[in-house]
Amino acid sequence: MQYLSVDEAFNLILAGLRPLTAEPVALEAAPGRVLAEDVRSPLNIPPFANSAMDGYAVRAVDTTGAAHDQPARLRVVGEVAAGQVCPMVLEPGQAIRIMTGAMLPRGADAVVRFEDTSEGLYGRGPTFSGSTTTFTTTITAAADSGTGTGPTASTRPEEVRVYVPAKPGLNVRAEGEDITADRLVLEAGTRLTPGHLGLLAAMGFTTVKCARRPRVAILATGSELIEPGLPLSPGKIYNSNNPMLAALVNSCGAEAVILGAAGDDWETIQGKLAEGLAQGVDLFLTSGGVSVGDYDLVKQVLQAEGRLEMWQVRMRPGKPLAFGHLGEVPLLGLPGNPLAALVSFELFGCPALLKIQGLSLPQVREPVEAVLAEPVSNHSGRRNFLRGKVGLQGPTLYVWPSVSQKAGQLASLIESNCLIVAHEERSYYAPGERIEIIPLYGLETDLSNFGKINKGDDHHHSPASELSLRAV
Repeated sequence: MQYLSVDEAFNLILAGLRPLTAEPVALEAAPGRVLAEDVRSPLNIPPFANSAMDGYAVRAVDTTGAAHDQPARLRVVGEVAAGQVCPMVLEPGQAIRIMTGAMLPRGADAVVRFEDTSEGLYGRGPTFSGSTTTFTTTITAAADSGTGTGPTASTRPEEVRVYVPAKPGLNVRAEGEDITADRLVLEAGTRLTPGHLGLLAAMGFTTVKCARRPRVAILATGSELIEPGLPLSPGKIYNSNNPMLAALVNSCGAEAVILGAAGDDWETIQGKLAEGLAQGVDLFLTSGGVSVGDYDLVKQVLQAEGRLEMWQVRMRPGKPLAFGHLGEVPLLGLPGNPLAALVSFELFGCPALLKIQGLSLPQVREPVEAVLAEPVSNHSGRRNFLRGKVGLQGPTLYVWPSVSQKAGQLASLIESNCLIVAHEERSYYAPGERIEIIPLYGLETDLSNFGKINKGDDHHHSPASELSLRAV
C-alpha cells in the first residue's frame, strides 16, 4: 500500500464520510450535539420593550433639565412588576414605578433608576413634604396579578422627584434588540454549547434536530492482552486501549460500543467484527494488528472481508494505520501502542467522528499555535507529534516539550495536555518560535483549561539541552 503523508491520510479518511441522519433531541440532552438544520427565531427577543432597571417609567420629555437642585416632580400613578402588564397609559407629568424585566407601560419611553430619584436618596418609603403625604414601605400587589397596578392608592407615593434628565430609550430593552423574528440564529453544523441551548430555550424551543450520535465499535487485538481486574500472568499486559479509546470517543460526542479484546487469531477477529456489524455501528475503531508482524491480522481480515484503502503514514508515533470498509462501515485501524493509538485517534479518529456528525472540514481541524519555550529538532523525515505542556505566562501561550518522548511511556500523558507538531520539512525549531499544537482530550481549545505556568515550575520543563526526535 502507498506510504502516505499525514495530510494525504487525513484527506483520504475524511473524503468519503457523510453526516448521519438527523433526530429530534431535547435541549437538556443536546450539549455537544451538532445541529442538522438551520434555526431561525420564531419571535423577537425580547418579545416586548421592558425595563433594564428597577426605577420609574417616565416620558423622557417630562425630565428635561432635571438636576439635583431642580428635580422634575412627577405624579406616581401605578406600579408594574416583571410578568405583569400595566393597563394604564402614561400621561404627561406622570411616572409608573417599574421593576427590572417588566413590560414598559404604554406612553413611557425611558426608565429612571431608583438611585436617580428621591426614592434612591432616602430609601424605600421616603416621607415626601409639601403637597405629598407619608406612605408605608410595604408594596401590596394588586388582586389581579395580570393587571400590574402595583401598590394600592393608599400605599403608593403620590410624587417622585427625578434628578437626572432622561433620553428616550434610557434603561429600556427594546423589542427585538437581541434577536429579530425570522433571523438566522444558528446554522446547521453548529456544535451546541450551553449558551446555544439557553438561546434556543429563550426562543421557545424544547427540542432541536441534531445528527444522530455515532456508535463506534472498539476492539483491541493481541494475544498478550487481558482485561483489568484479572490476575496478571507472565507474558500478559492489561488492555488499556479500550477504556482510553472509549473515553476519547465519548468526548467527541459519540457512543462507544465495547467489543472487548481478540487474540491474534483470524476467526476470533472476524467474529468480533461481525458482532459489531450486527449491532449496527457506524465506525470500527481497532487497535493493534496493523503493523508488519506475523500476527498482525487486522489488515489481512479487512482485505479479505472488506476493502483496505490505506496503510502506513509518514508520522511518529503511529506509522502503522489502516483504513478501509467492512461493507459500508468504515474501519480505522490504530496502532497497538497506547501512545501511538492516542495520537492517531486525535489526528484521524476524532475528526472523522465530528465530520459524520455534520461539522465541516475547517471546523474539525482548526490550527492552534503557541510559543515554543525550548528547542526541538526533527531529523526523522516524518511529521512528529511530541507530548507537551501548554500554559499561559502573562498573556502569551507557551508550550514545553515533555521530558520523555519515548513511545512506550504512557505515564508521560499525566503531565501532557497537548501534542506539539514538528513538521517533516523542518529539522529545527528554536525557542521563541510559534509552533503548531493539538490540544488533547477536547473538541475546542479552551485556554482557561491550560492555566498559568510559573517560570519556576521545573516539572513543566524539559532539560535545557536540545530535545532530539531521533530516538522517539
